[in-house]
Amino acid sequence: MSRHPRHSPRPPAPRWPLYAVLALAALHFAWLGWHRSPAIMSPDANGYVVQARLLATEGRTGFTAESPAQYIGMHWLRTSDGTFHSRYPAGLPLLFAGAWKIGGLPAALWVNPLLAAATVLLTFLLARRVAPPSYALLAAAVVAFTPVANQHALDADSHVAAAFFLTAGLLALLRFAETRRIPTGLAAGLLLGVIPAIRYPEALAGVTVAAWLLWRVRPWWRTWPAVVGALVPITALCVHNAAAYGAFWRTGYALTGEQTGFGLRYFLGHAVPYLQALGGQGLGLAFAFGIAGLAAMVADERRRVAGALLAGVAVPLILLYMAYYFGGGGPGGAGGNLRFLVPVFPLLAVAGAWLLGRIAHHLRGAGLPAVGAVAGVQLVTGLVGSAHTLAT
Repeated sequence: MSRHPRHSPRPPAPRWPLYAVLALAALHFAWLGWHRSPAIMSPDANGYVVQARLLATEGRTGFTAESPAQYIGMHWLRTSDGTFHSRYPAGLPLLFAGAWKIGGLPAALWVNPLLAAATVLLTFLLARRVAPPSYALLAAAVVAFTPVANQHALDADSHVAAAFFLTAGLLALLRFAETRRIPTGLAAGLLLGVIPAIRYPEALAGVTVAAWLLWRVRPWWRTWPAVVGALVPITALCVHNAAAYGAFWRTGYALTGEQTGFGLRYFLGHAVPYLQALGGQGLGLAFAFGIAGLAAMVADERRRVAGALLAGVAVPLILLYMAYYFGGGGPGGAGGNLRFLVPVFPLLAVAGAWLLGRIAHHLRGAGLPAVGAVAGVQLVTGLVGSAHTLAT
């Protein structure tokens, strides 16, 4: 009589969710492309795209005015030597410049739609680490049908790019903590180190990442591949800042004192409007399930490692922008500034999908209808909202 093993091997994961998310990402890219226009129309975009043109055509990021009547966008600031430099870092313009070399401005404006579609796929891969593949597909769909994210996928600003690099970097970081493979660590550090060169405030995520690495990787010096990878773009950013602004620690924000625009009084005034907006025109139902999912993952011993990383990145960034002076003013209140939180949407979608999976598991027969109702409302409202946003 043959002896049976005590534990039967796990059945292979179904492949249809992977095929489905690849199709979803491709359709998302095509959908964005259908609504794309080869032009820019916002002051923020001017701060990035003019840098891209200068990098592509002249190999520099600043310029001197040729005439007193020359148009200079509001985000271009004059330094002490008379040169105009953008308020924004050069990471995203560098990506734009690579595409510009291929096909000019129209090619550069394909970068953000491409990064947005890639983020849909990355969200699936990140969610698949903690949730069944079908629920990982739901997380990807939530990101694909988030109106504010789709709006900024067509704007030449940095929010979608920050979401891409943050999601990709955290995915690689989790893998590095498991395998300790040097190439994976270098990739994780490089992807996360690019983020300050895309958007300065998102550098706050580095505090959590450093603490998490020291917690998960022992002895601590084995974190060196991630550290080395991160130092490459950060060093380049510091060299650029020294050349442009006079010191490696200075940024474009220092020219206007933007770093002073965070405070407790702003937080007290903006926190509730932000929460209302996130649960409304932002992530909708997925926001509440996402926040609850982050808390539950941290409390769950089996998911604490991933949960601590996702929560430790997402929550401080949300609180940071609640404390930003720009958060509650203007038409629409905080709802008009949800773009700042686009980078944390994939993390909330992952945590929310995991929580829905746990609910379905514990409710058994009643679980699937409950999850189906939530997913249906979320995706229908997101799809309709995105269609309206892209059409206007």
